[in-house]
Amino acid sequence: MSNIPKAREILEAILENADDIKPALLRINLEAALSHMTREYGPRAPNKSQPVTPLMIERVRELRNKSPDMHQSEIGAALGINPGRVSEILAGHYD
Repeated sequence: MSNIPKAREILEAILENADDIKPALLRINLEAALSHMTREYGPRAPNKSQPVTPLMIERVRELRNKSPDMHQSEIGAALGINPGRVSEILAGHYD
């Protein structure tokens, strides 16, 4: 589990004693700091987004062409999809 404050504490102690610290001890302390800066990952949550279909792509592009000032969040709301998915479609990720 990460503990950034602990890692920061170790790094600050290294800086305070930088002139006097021996290389072997420096390495040990740096490794200790790094060990507090990792994250353990568990299982991912299930994907809630519906798969992108050709019809969805067509409808997103249709709405964009009809209303160029319409925000991606509005297009997403109108079609019941995430605005990020709208952005992906409009950026050409599904051609």
